[in-house]
Amino acid sequence: MQHFVRPEGMPPVNGYSHAVVFAGRMVVISGQVPVDEQGGLVGRGNPEAQVRQVFQNLAAGLAATG
Repeated sequence: MQHFVRPEGMPPVNGYSHAVVFAGRMVVISGQVPVDEQGGLVGRGNPEAQVRQVFQNLAAGLAATG
């Protein structure tokens, strides 16, 4: 098992890993929030911008796992 606590381009974490890779091809991605890689909220009052940031964070976690 390999933990990716903070892949490049993802916000800081507190108590969890953004992504975990297991033997084989199982990958677990933690729930994401609309924050940038410095931990700042993206799109205050703008749900569309927040959803885009969440998907960017998910993509960064998946990219880190290969």
